[in-house]
Amino acid sequence: MTLTVPKRVLQDMLADPDDRSRLPLVTNAERERLLFEWNDTYAEYPRDRCVHDLFDEQAGRTLDTTVVVLDN
Repeated sequence: MTLTVPKRVLQDMLADPDDRSRLPLVTNAERERLLFEWNDTYAEYPRDRCVHDLFDEQAGRTLDTTVVVLDN
């Protein structure tokens, strides 16, 4: 997907020069792709466990990975 932000903004400005309250940076097709296609991240997980237990279990499986960073 190629985002042509300056072209898109200019097209919208020229279409209605008096209305600058909404200048979409992406086309409707690009917006759909960003919000729905690329954001399709649903995953099953054990619903009988608390999130902190799942977090602790994952951290235990990936001991060489940073789990939390606070203040840099």
